Amino acid sequence: MPNYSYICYTCKVQSDRLCKWDNKHEQICEMCDSTLVALVTAPAKTSGRWGDNTGKHGVNGKYDRGLGATYYNSMDREALCKSKGLIPLEDVGSSHWVEDRMASDRSILDQQDKVLQTYNNKVAEYGGDERGKIKAIEEVFPAKDCLGESGNVGTMDLN
Repeated sequence: MPNYSYICYTCKVQSDRLCKWDNKHEQICEMCDSTLVALVTAPAKTSGRWGDNTGKHGVNGKYDRGLGATYYNSMDREALCKSKGLIPLEDVGSSHWVEDRMASDRSILDQQDKVLQTYNNKVAEYGGDERGKIKAIEEVFPAKDCLGESGNVGTMDLN
């Protein structure tokens, strides 16, 4: 049975009682027969984070192939990541962040390839000389599309 802390506000006595969860709120003070109020206990101070010392990583730690090292708790893992200049994937966002970012970049590259192909087709159509290239640039890259954030040519955010 778990141990709960109680206080009696009538006689100001604090006590601990062993009781089942079902009976937790039905405790009576032995001195004045008033109803006891259950106290909220503070979490235990541990040397690290909850479950880190011998919890999910075990006594022998956990070997991480990506880091190329064994760590024994999350603080060790964070220190290893920091020393190697790595950011844990959980800190970046979702577990699919890399795939989403690559798909987004691929989409921009495809769009840029399409624009380049259109430009090359126009250059070939206009003869391939300097005047043809200028005319192709004017048609494929009009000034209104090259100004501002939106336009015919998408850019990749390198941050």
